[in-house]
Amino acid sequence: METFESKIKRLYKFFILFFVISVFVLNWHELSWVFDYRFLYSRAVDFIQCKRENLRESLIGDSTKKEEIFYKEGVIEIPKIKVNAPIIFTEDEEKDTLIKALERGVVHFYDSPDPGEPGKTIILGHSAPIGWPDKNYESVFTHLNDLNKGDEINIYFRGQKFNYKVTKKYFVDPGYEIASTVENGKSLVALVSCWPPGKLQKRIIIEATLDR
Repeated sequence: METFESKIKRLYKFFILFFVISVFVLNWHELSWVFDYRFLYSRAVDFIQCKRENLRESLIGDSTKKEEIFYKEGVIEIPKIKVNAPIIFTEDEEKDTLIKALERGVVHFYDSPDPGEPGKTIILGHSAPIGWPDKNYESVFTHLNDLNKGDEINIYFRGQKFNYKVTKKYFVDPGYEIASTVENGKSLVALVSCWPPGKLQKRIIIEATLDR
């Protein structure tokens, strides 16, 4: 014979079952997706595809940057005056060495720091009168005087892109020695050319500081 306690337990189970069924019936519209395997599958696929797309975009972005730096190794870019030239590194300051190097691009002065290092990187380049035929980089620095404070200079070197911002422009006499060391340990670049373009009267110097 069933005891009173067992009847109470059975009745309790019945009420729990009734409650659960009632909740599902009253909220079927909101809960039906749980039993729709197609819905769950589509959500899972969307999630996976979204993750793949995000990963792909990230990898493409990183790859593009690395390829850009790789293919522009040893290059100087000055967007404002449309300069894009190879940087030639020499091992001495002999006149013949510099003349030949300047025919192949702009020249890193051998005794100055490399781009990105503390100190002042000195880069030499030809200038020529306006309208001069643009060959052998003879007019690469013709428009240095158009640069102003804040203008951008980019140098690609050793797998890195160094972004400099122009801070100073000045003119000096031929033979003026540019100090390659700086007291505050900053990294600077100094672009040097003849002034006026194609003449030997003065030198124009554009200084820019590495934007960290």
